[in-house]
Amino acid sequence: MQVMLPDRSICTLTGNPVPIYTILEGLGFVRSGVIVVKNGRVVPDDVLAGGDDLIRIIRVAHGG
Repeated sequence: MQVMLPDRSICTLTGNPVPIYTILEGLGFVRSGVIVVKNGRVVPDDVLAGGDDLIRIIRVAHGG
C-alpha cells in the first residue's frame, strides 16, 4: 500500500491488511490530529488498509 504523508511524500508499506489507526501510530501520528482518505474517500481510522490501497494522511489545523 502507498501512504501519502502530509508533506506529500509517499512511503510504501507491505504486509497483511491492518486497521488505519495502526498505520497512524506506526508513523507517529496522533489519531485525533489527522483525517484519513483511502482511495479517494474519507474513512474512519478503524477501516482496514492494505494491498493496492492509497492512503492519504491530512493534518488537521487546530486553533482559534
